[in-house]
This record gives sequence, structure tokens and C-alpha cells, in this order.
Amino acid sequence: EEERVRRRREGRRGERDDKGRGRRRIGGGGGEEKKRRKKKRKREICFLMIRRPPRSTLFPYTTLFRSSSASETTWRPTRCATGSGISPVPSANPPTRQADFIPHFALAPDFGSAYRQRGLIAYRQGDYAAATADLDTAQQLGSGTSAYTLGLAAYRQGDYEQAAQAMTLAFGTTPPTPAQRYQRGLAFYRQGDYQAALNDISTAIADGYSTANSFYYAGLSAYHLKKYARAADYFTDALKTDGTLTAAYRQRGLARYKAGQVQLARADLDLALKLRPNDARVYFYRGLLIRDEGDLSAAIQDFNRALEIAPNDTTILYTRGRAYYARADFAAAAADFARVRTLDPAHSGASYYLGLTQYKTNAYADAVQSFSTAIQLSPTNGWALYYRGLAYRRLGQFTAAKTDLQHVLEVAPGSRAATSRRRPG
Repeated sequence: EEERVRRRREGRRGERDDKGRGRRRIGGGGGEEKKRRKKKRKREICFLMIRRPPRSTLFPYTTLFRSSSASETTWRPTRCATGSGISPVPSANPPTRQADFIPHFALAPDFGSAYRQRGLIAYRQGDYAAATADLDTAQQLGSGTSAYTLGLAAYRQGDYEQAAQAMTLAFGTTPPTPAQRYQRGLAFYRQGDYQAALNDISTAIADGYSTANSFYYAGLSAYHLKKYARAADYFTDALKTDGTLTAAYRQRGLARYKAGQVQLARADLDLALKLRPNDARVYFYRGLLIRDEGDLSAAIQDFNRALEIAPNDTTILYTRGRAYYARADFAAAAADFARVRTLDPAHSGASYYLGLTQYKTNAYADAVQSFSTAIQLSPTNGWALYYRGLAYRRLGQFTAAKTDLQHVLEVAPGSRAATSRRRPG
């Protein structure tokens, strides 16, 4: 019995030793397991807090830490510690897509920062219509920190007036950079405010934004203001910056021609054609220059080349028609004017000159119709009234002729048509 008790005690002691050694073994390897589990918990369990966001983010949002396995475009539920235990809540990382804002608008439909943030995302994605709408709404709701981006989006949409207004508002709070001032100058230029455009672009150039385009648009603004010498200087600066800018040669040629520098103008247009031989506008402008020098045949040749490149350009067609008319080629002139009316029914000049060609070829009834169309489109055209009166007289309709000739005095009393009203046709 004593031996049996002794063996039982020794067996129990061996089991305890084995268990102890096992615990030590498990404890030694268990440390790594505990670290792995602890690291996993750190990745899955996160802290929930509401914080004030930086200016570039949305309104105060829930900050959660995602596990590294989550993709950038997938939002997965994350376990977060709360006061009463662990509960699943959705991740609230800052949105990166326009559609991500739908739940935010459901919670805060009048929060301007949400519209601003979504508008910025839309602008970066090239959706300028959506960007303009959202940023304008944000502006109305009092979140106006993106007024300049609103101006850029409006400019892309072709709303140059809104673009200039938004940029001006932005410049009232933050001094503009030279590039931003140049951009507002472009908006002024597009809406026809050439003086404001020249002020902004020239200031941007003086502040260091001296690109070929900035010089070019400064030159265009000065040209429209009839400051031809200054415009030519700007175009010269543009060409110094970029010698391949064909449009600058073309515009400098026009500016020099308007300034009376005919030979220099012709040289610029010739050089522009060498750089871009398929530029219809250069042929057209050179044709104008040659026409004003009195060489109608050479001018018509340039107009023909321009129309080979741009056959439906109504300006070139109308100008060539007038050159044909000046050369007394009435049939060719009538064909050009008729085509202009087909392409642009509201072109009053084409109707007037078509009536002249018909009058010159004794087609008085057709001339009356053409002059009547011209008068409808331009009621103050005294010459159209005058020649329609002469056409009525040729047709024997003396009452209508007298009415038209008398009306010339009322519509354009100081015009040459009024002083010529009694001259025989």
C-alpha cells in the first residue's frame, strides 16, 4: 500500500512537471501569438472621435482607422469601441467621389461645405457643369472659400461674366497670384471688356507671368482698343517667347497694317503662311491688305485660297463678293452674296449687296425683295431704302418710290443716302 501511494505521488509530481514545462513552452511560444492577436485587434478595433476638419475636407466627420487590407474604393464596416461594448459602424473616411456625398446631403442638406467639397471633386474630374452648380450653391450658403475655382468652372462652361465675378470675389479675400489675375483677364476678354482685360493681363505680366499666351492676349486686347502700336509690341514679345506662335505673326501683321506699317505687315503675314500654309485666316487677312492696296485680282486669289480651306466661312465669302462687286463682276458677286444668305439668313449686308448686284443687272423686282430683307434686318440702313426707292421707280411704282426716298430723311437724315435721294439711279 505504501509503495502504491509513493508511485501515485511520483506520478502526480511528474504530471505537474510536465504541465509546468508545457506551460513554459506554451508561454514561450504564446508570446508571439499574443503579439499577433494584439496587432490584429489594433488593426480592427479603432477609436471613434468627432474632430474639427482642416479646410480641405468636409464638415466635422467621424474619424475611423481602416485595416490595411481595405481597398481605396471599398468602405467596409469597422468595429469601434463604444461605452456599452463593441458595435459595428460604417467607415467615414473623407469622400473622394461625387456619389459619396449623397448620405451627407441626406443628413445636412443645407451644409455649404459639402457642396463646396463635391464641387471641387467635380472640377478635378472635368465635370464643370456640376462643379459650377455645386460651388455656386456653396457660395450662396456662405461657404465661399472656393470662389476662384467657381470662376474657373464657370469659365470652362463659357459663362465668362460669372467667372469674372467669382474671381473678383475671391481676390477680395485673398490677393491673387499673377496667374490668377491673368485668368480673370481672359474672362474679361471673352466677354468683350478689353480695357479690364488689358489691365489684368498687363499687371500679371509686370508681376512675372510673362508667357507667350499672356503677351498674345494683351496684344489682342490692345488691338481691340485700337492701340495698334502697343498691340504690335505685345505680339513681338509673344514671338520672342515662342517663335512658332503663328497667330502672333498674323495679329502683328494686322496691327502693323492698322498702324500704317504696310511692308512690315505683309512680311508678317507671309511668314505666318510659311509656318502654317493651311491657315485660312492668314490668306484672308493678306487678301484684305492687298485689296486695300488696290490689287483686286491678287486679293481675290488669296480669298479663293482661304475658301478652299474654309468653304463655309461667311466673312470670307462676303468679302470676296464685295471684291467681285468692286470689279464689276456682278454675277460672281451675286453668287457669293446668295451663298452667305443661305448660310446666315440674318446677314443684312449680304441681302443689301445682293440687291445692289440685282439692281445693276436690271433685275429690279428681285432687287426690291433683297432690299426689303435688308431693311427688315437693319431698319436704319438708309442706302437700302434709297436703292429700293430707285428700284420701285424703275418698276414704275412711283408712290412706293417716293415713300422710300422720303423715309431716308427720317431714318438717316445726315447720311449720304439722304443727300442723294433726288439723284437719278
